[in-house]
This record gives sequence, structure tokens and C-alpha cells, in this order.
Amino acid sequence: MKVPNTPLFKRCTQSFLLLFGFLLQPSIANAYQVDIGWAPGFISEYNYAQTYIADSAGKVITHFGGRNSAGGALGTGVQNSPKADFPTPSTMQVTWLSFKDGHFWQANINLPEKQITQWLNERIQGVFVSRPQQKVPRYDKLVVNVGPKGAVYVFLGGVDIKLIGQYQGKQIDIPWATHVKETWSSAPAHPVTQSQYVKNIQSSRQDTLSQAEQFDEKIFRTIKWRLTVNQPNELMAYTAQMMNGEDQTILNHLDQAILNATPKLLIFDVKKGLEIKRYRVKLAPEIEAFLDKQFNLQNHINFNLDFPNPNEARLYLKQGTQKIEFKKIEVEEMTP
Repeated sequence: MKVPNTPLFKRCTQSFLLLFGFLLQPSIANAYQVDIGWAPGFISEYNYAQTYIADSAGKVITHFGGRNSAGGALGTGVQNSPKADFPTPSTMQVTWLSFKDGHFWQANINLPEKQITQWLNERIQGVFVSRPQQKVPRYDKLVVNVGPKGAVYVFLGGVDIKLIGQYQGKQIDIPWATHVKETWSSAPAHPVTQSQYVKNIQSSRQDTLSQAEQFDEKIFRTIKWRLTVNQPNELMAYTAQMMNGEDQTILNHLDQAILNATPKLLIFDVKKGLEIKRYRVKLAPEIEAFLDKQFNLQNHINFNLDFPNPNEARLYLKQGTQKIEFKKIEVEEMTP
């Protein structure tokens, strides 16, 4: 059979080969798991059947959630899906019962797929972890925290913690029997109503729920700052834990690095001559009010650590010609 040599045939053949090659390509995947938790004081129960991440084609990657979920700090949670080579998530649906208000909530979220792919491929030297000489994945968890009035906070976790974004759900109605079937691995021995169930949790977890009164979403505002040390000391590397749940390690271009959330804990290495020392500095929660009162939060602030004596450290905050000491810190020298 003679093959026709026409432009149309060539175009069709090329298109078919391109499509066939695309179908044969393995989908981009990274090893990660899903962790779930809550903002402080906001206990919730994730509806497993209606909580999942999906790829760009809308196919469910994995469900997560369930009755036995646990809390913790923002940016952290409890493993709730296997760690596997999953494709990058494009969308997320989160459905939960809030024990603070007794309502069901649901959020449908569009995730920044390209950025997440880039972050999941990052590797970092583990300076402040147990394997300091090895490069390890920077992120290997997708962390979902739910909070007040339908708020959802999505992070990447691992050696560092990065806030992907804040999202807002809406209140929905789910028949109680449907939620139990979709969430609980086994039904209770004695039937319990939604109202009874919520009241039982509220009664047994009063101490935890009381923390919700102290939760302030102001911690999610952007505050630009960088860390420096006084000369002749040289800052070698540092990690900063922030009030919004982030935990970021800076190893390169330290003088250019600008972080975007209020710090609560700093761990850093300082070199003076041939000697390297590691310090841990804890900032009191009053740092939020201090920043509000003293500085223009639209411009970046320099957090400068001064070492006037071998066993003494002081923290000065600088902005323009302004230089004010923040005295409510705890300083501990660590073993590098």
C-alpha cells in the first residue's frame, strides 16, 4: 500500500505521535503524605468521603480525614494518608464538623499546582536536623488545618513548613446518618444524635476549646523582616519559626532573605573568627503588640542580634533611623 504524502496526512500523523508520546509519559509525582489538624482551640471531625485532593483532571488522588483526627500547632498535624508517589494536587475539598459551633463546613479550594510542584522538588541541607551533612526533601507533607467559622489553612510540611494559603469554607447541611456512615469506621453501640455528640465533645474538651478565645487571625498578616548579627560576628545559617505556623530555614544569601510573618523562635549559627556557636532565641508573644506600636509594618524591619559579652545577647529591631530593643527574649546556647 502506498502511503499518501500530503500535508494533511503529515499533520495528522504528527498529532497522533505527539498525543501517543504524551500518553506514554509518566505523570509527575512526588512522595508526600497528607496531615490533618486544627487551629488552636478549634476541634473538628473531618468527613472522610467528602474530603480529598484531586489532580488537574479532577481525579481523586487520595481521601483523608475521619473520626480520629488530632490537633496541634498551626502548620502541623497527624498523618492521615499513606506517604506515596502522588501527582501534584490541583484542587482540594475539605468537609468537617466543627465542635466549636456544631456546624458542618465545606471548602472547595484551587491550589497553586505549579508552585507546589516546585516546592516538592526542593532539597535542603539539614543544618538544624539530625542529618546535617545530607540534602533531604524540604517538604514531604500536605498539611490541612481547619479553624474558626469555616477557615482552612493549607501548608507544606517537612524539614520546613510553608503556608500555601488561607481559604474560606461555607456552612452546609449533611444528614447526621450520612456523616456517620462516611466518617466513622464503626457505628456507636448506642445511637447518638448530632447535638448529643457535639455536646459530649464540648464537655470533655473544655480546656482545649478555651484556647480558641486566644486565637487571633492577625498572625497571618504579612510582616517583612530579616535577621542580622552585629559585627565582627557572621551569621552562617538560621531557621525561624513563625506565629502563623511557618518554619523557614535560610542557608544562602542571608543578607537578602526577607521573611513575611512574625517570628516566635530563632535558631542560628554565628561565626566569630574560627569559632562557630549556635543559639536558640525565644521571643515573647508580646512581640506582636510591640511591632504594632513601634513600627510601620508596610516596610521591612531588621531583627539585629547583638552580643556585647560572651554570654549575653540582645535583640534590637531597626527600621530607618529607629532602633529599639525588644527585651522579652530567652536566649540559650546550643551545641552545633
